Amino acid sequence: MKHRTVLITFLLTCLTFSALGQKVMSYNVRHCAGMDKVVDYDRTAAVIAGQQPDVVALQELDSMTERSGHCYQLGELACRMQYHPVFGSAIDYKGGKYGVGILTREQPLSTKSIPLPGEEPRVLLVVEMRDYVLACTHLDLEEEPRLASVPLIVAEAQRWQKPFILAGDWNDTLGSPLLQAMTKCFTILSDSTPTSPADQPQECIDFIASFNTYPVDALDSKVIEEPTASDHRPVVVTLSFDRQAIERQLKTYPESTLQDVYKSFYQDRFGPGHMIADTASARQYLMYELAEMKDKPAIYFEPTGSKGRFVRVYLSAVADGLITADKLLDAFVRSANMVQESSDDWAAEWHQIEETIIKNDIKVNGFEADTALLREASRQHQAIHHSRAYNAAYHPHYRIVERGIFENELKPLLNDK
Repeated sequence: MKHRTVLITFLLTCLTFSALGQKVMSYNVRHCAGMDKVVDYDRTAAVIAGQQPDVVALQELDSMTERSGHCYQLGELACRMQYHPVFGSAIDYKGGKYGVGILTREQPLSTKSIPLPGEEPRVLLVVEMRDYVLACTHLDLEEEPRLASVPLIVAEAQRWQKPFILAGDWNDTLGSPLLQAMTKCFTILSDSTPTSPADQPQECIDFIASFNTYPVDALDSKVIEEPTASDHRPVVVTLSFDRQAIERQLKTYPESTLQDVYKSFYQDRFGPGHMIADTASARQYLMYELAEMKDKPAIYFEPTGSKGRFVRVYLSAVADGLITADKLLDAFVRSANMVQESSDDWAAEWHQIEETIIKNDIKVNGFEADTALLREASRQHQAIHHSRAYNAAYHPHYRIVERGIFENELKPLLNDK
């Protein structure tokens, strides 16, 4: 018991949040049996935790089978890392179930399993997160059922109005009929370095891909050099949703300048950006804004940046009687007074956002004029105001609220409008 407690403590020290993207891992763990055929949950968990993933797609998991000593293998891994487990059963096997699983840092919004064809039945496990959907599968050994799975996977991806990430063991290689069919609708994000067998990899059959309707960018991709913990090597991709957030901002607010893009991402990282000690003055200013507010936006709230750690709650929600001024003020003050995010790598994060704009040729008003100013602001970790153009066009009146506070206390009062 003492050994396991020490191990869990070690694993948790590995699991820190990455400010620069969402890290996705895919790993065929072969029921946690390594190349030495020893089932070792500590070893498997250490491999996963060492990469600090936000979500993990796992294949070949036992659930309560005789082979695994009637153990819930996904739960064993989740317990060691304090992740949320979601299991998808493909078949009944030796007194239990056998299939795939997903581990997530944050609580998923919804989950579902979709049967896929196979000589041995397969499954597509789908987990909805706030900003994207992750699907995990382990396709059949035979080509015909693999190809028959493609339209079923595409149909599911088309249902979602957010990025759809597909990860797993596809049991096929680049250039094959399966990969040709997949890449008509998906973009492969993962490295093509061989993944199997783990001790002397010869071919890449493990992939992470995004559905083309909602494209995402891969900031980094690698196959982990782990030769013993399973018969496959794990694949890791760091995803960025910055492009989507920038394009959403420009579509919603076409008069935005680069300064307004910076402000949204800065608020996403740091929230209100300062502590509030004088709540009386804060309330007085809120009431002043309410009295002076002329134009009301069509929405009551919207996420900041690409991660949505904080939410802009518009004063129109108060003006329309959905929430009280005091309730919004309380949520705002508590959000502002939370422990502040470290600003050490804010300049690097802003540089990444700039690079996303340039790489994707996104037209942003004032890009050339504002670039030098905002680079210096990022180095100084400075908050900035909305641009004059934005203020003139949209007359923004809102307060920044931490996402958890918003979801639990304010959103139910807004009737999901």
